[in-house]
Amino acid sequence: MSEIDLLEIGSYTELQGGNVILPRGYSSILEPLTKEIPSECLLKEHPVQKILWCKSKSSYSTDSDSDDSDTTVIEEPSVHNHTNSRESSCEKHLPPHNVEVICENGQKFYCDHVLCTVPLGVLKHTSKQLFEPNLPDYKMDAINRLLFGTVDKILLEYERPFLNPNITEVMLLWDGDLKADQSGGC
Repeated sequence: MSEIDLLEIGSYTELQGGNVILPRGYSSILEPLTKEIPSECLLKEHPVQKILWCKSKSSYSTDSDSDDSDTTVIEEPSVHNHTNSRESSCEKHLPPHNVEVICENGQKFYCDHVLCTVPLGVLKHTSKQLFEPNLPDYKMDAINRLLFGTVDKILLEYERPFLNPNITEVMLLWDGDLKADQSGGC
């Protein structure tokens, strides 16, 4: 509990639309999204081993802001300082594409952009092995600052109300050192 920021504890924002139960799981979301994509364009069971990408001049904004943020700090690359042989040979190796994706089965794919949708924990754990060259420090700092966790909700029904009607939520905090038998757990 000593690590909990009490100023931010109530900052969880409930999104509009309520809760949805997916009886067939998240895969049921993919079906309508992929319906119009030809099956030969969707590769399954192709785990990615490595993403080789170029740090090109065009990937850096001249005004130190990315397209999607007003406050992103961009590191300016040194044109003459190539510390990675991959970077220095990048233009010779990949034209006209900027990215090479190598799968565990040995297949290689070339593209201009990669949309990486791995879970945050996987990205934090594997980014140094997955991307070559490594992602820029400002991106890694942003990734490392992101937090993830579980939001659990329970519904309690009582025969008669006992809380003040102005109370909209009840938050429970407990010490992680509490033993299961003391907290009433299994």
